[in-house]
Amino acid sequence: MNAPVAKPELSPLQRLHEQIKQLRIVTAGQDETYALVKLMEQRYLQADESLTQGIVHVHAANQSLHALMALL
Repeated sequence: MNAPVAKPELSPLQRLHEQIKQLRIVTAGQDETYALVKLMEQRYLQADESLTQGIVHVHAANQSLHALMALL
């Protein structure tokens, strides 16, 4: 018998994206509202990409700092 697999909890940003996708489905056929929801999703994706890039930069800086500390 297989043990139940725990579904990982979504982060607040992931939950927001899921809600935006649901809102897009609900507003299909309502041109003005749908356009606003699509714009909201585009802005969300841009913000998510910026956050990801920021995290990558912080990680790279952290690795550089560790390398410098190892040399000292």
